Formats: sequence, structure tokens, C-alpha cells
Amino acid sequence: MSEQSTITASISCLCGKVSARQIILASLVKSPNEVPLCHCSACRATSGVLCTSYYSLLTPDPTLPPHSESHYGDNQLIVSNPYLREYIQSTRLSRWFCGICGAHVLAQLKPENRYLIAAGLVVPAESSISESGCVAVHYGVGETRDGGLSIFMPGSANVDSSTACLIESADAMTSPPPPSAPLEHDVGQHQNENADEDPLQAQCHCGGTSFTVTRPNDQSKKPWSPWPDMIIPYHSGSPKNTEDVKWWLRANDTKYFAGTCACNSCRLASGFPIQCWAFIPKANLLINQGNDALTYETGTMKRFESSPGVYREFCGTCGATVFWHCEERPGVVDVSVGLLRSVSGARADDWLEWATGRVSFAEDALDKGLIDLLETGLKNSVN
Repeated sequence: MSEQSTITASISCLCGKVSARQIILASLVKSPNEVPLCHCSACRATSGVLCTSYYSLLTPDPTLPPHSESHYGDNQLIVSNPYLREYIQSTRLSRWFCGICGAHVLAQLKPENRYLIAAGLVVPAESSISESGCVAVHYGVGETRDGGLSIFMPGSANVDSSTACLIESADAMTSPPPPSAPLEHDVGQHQNENADEDPLQAQCHCGGTSFTVTRPNDQSKKPWSPWPDMIIPYHSGSPKNTEDVKWWLRANDTKYFAGTCACNSCRLASGFPIQCWAFIPKANLLINQGNDALTYETGTMKRFESSPGVYREFCGTCGATVFWHCEERPGVVDVSVGLLRSVSGARADDWLEWATGRVSFAEDALDKGLIDLLETGLKNSVN
């Protein structure tokens, strides 16, 4: 770790209840242009996103006081913040998230009492996040079956860690990392063993939030929705869908539209730079083993109103991002793709058609090098 440069940064979740103004971090990889991304099953199921990323926390005796309460002294342990919730994933690993907005904040390696900070919350004091020439270092790709998002982000796969979690491998990174090898874009890919899979199961890591997705049907065409930013960029056009196009239905109405988002709200709500959403009519989302229509805040789901009339659900036990929905278009729900359990793989290509022309709100991205890499890869995937 001594060979790696350090970063002085601030962090804050979406609601601001968990924040710190000055902490010292180090990358989990040596090169400043490399970004470690974990695609393993546990990271996807605990976060709801398709890949996670972390920094190593170096600040001695750190504290994350509540944003509005300054009486938490500098000698307080980082986990003393009353808004943080611990999810004990294993005897070795705990993940901590904000109990108000659901943002993942920390991963704690217990034997070493070592903390990692979720990369999406990090704002460097000086520009130290790569603006260009970013290279992704992929972990856990072998657990995706289809490569997950790694197929859109050229980079390398750690030879010894192609199926290992980035967090679980973090301790080995204090010494020089093993050499990297080119990532095979078809790594872990399998033919769909059950092309008629219906309904599609979705579940967070703890199992407290689960639901099913049914194939598009007549009910899927009834809602109205404005255009999403990933189709009509809001900075350059109007989202008004005056012709009532059912843009969320694809492949002759057999699949749903899905895409990636880099907006500040999604980044701060999940704790990670890239959020993946599938746009699914509420009528096609069922709970209780498919016996009942979706109702929010069932099971372990908690709701956070991120702005007036805009709601985000997350699991109150493990912190997984679950849904985004709003009063303007109540009939179409954004579903976190990381929760989907498709037999075809993490991207659920047998159910979803991915947007390749744009990363939503790419112009607002904090980590522009990473988002440019993803957007270029998405566009090249259709060539």
C-alpha cells in the first residue's frame, strides 16, 4: 500500500445523514488510471447494482458523524453513526449502509478491522479521479455467467481473482497485486438453459425483499411515461412523450428496456458509480411467490423520498437498492438489475434489451473516465 498514492476526500450519502469532510483513502489498485470493479454475486445482491467499487480507508480512528450533529467527536469509531446499519454478510465481512436513504457506505473486513469506502460517495479534495484513459480491473466476473457489465468496459481480470470478491481480495492488495490478464468478453457465458423462464425471480442478498417479473402482456401497454434520459437526453430535448410510445417494451414486446445511469442521485443512493435499471410496468411485478400485485414497503423494503413525488425503495436489512418510481409515471417502475436471478446471467439478456447509445446523465458523472469507458463500450457493442 505504501507504493499507492493517497487521496484526501469527503463523502456523503444522498440524504446527508452519513458524511465526513476529510478522510484519507487509497486505491485498491496501483495505477491511478485503474478502477477495480467487482461483479460477484454477493456484491450484486447486497447493492442492487451490477458492479461495485471501493477505496481503502486509511484515516486513523475515523469518524462519520451525522451531517447535522457535530458533537460526535473525532475519537469516535466510524460505526458509531446512529444512521448506519450493519449487514453481517459473513463472520469475516460486514457491509454498512445508511438506514435513511439506503446508500452503501462501508465494507468492514473484521479480522483486520479494516474499512473500505464505497467509491460512489467519494469526492476528492483535488481532482484525482481519472478523466480519461481509465482501465477497469474486474473481479468476480466468473459468477455472472454472461460477463455482466464487464463486456462493455475493456480492461483486465485478476488471474487469481476472476471468481473472487474484490472486498475479500482487498487484504492481498496491501502487497504487490498479481499480474493481470486480458479479460475474455465471453467469460462465464452459457447458453440459456431455460429460454421459457417465466416468471423471473428477483431477490436481495438477505432474502427479505423478493418479487417476480412476468413477461410483457396486454397490461404492459397501458401505462404512460415520459421519455427517459437515456433515450432523449434531458439537457438537449423534451421528455414529453406526446405520441404515447411504449418505449419500455422491446423485441416485439417480448422484453423490457434496460440501461445504465450515472446521475448524482443514483450514485449517492446506491454508493456506487453505475446504477443499472430495468423499466418494467408495475402490473408485471408481483410479490408473495407471484400471487399478489406489487405493494411497496412490503417485506424488508424501506422507502426514501429523494425529491417531492420521487421514491426509492431499498432493503432495510442488507441495503440493496430495489426500485425507483415517481408520481408522474406510477405505472412504470425502475427495477435494480442486480437483484434479477436470470439463468442467462447477470444482465438478464433473455428478459432485457440494453440501451447502447448513452449512459443516462453521463454529463453529470463524477468519475468521467469510468463512465466514458462504459459509454464507449456500450456504443461499440452494436458495431
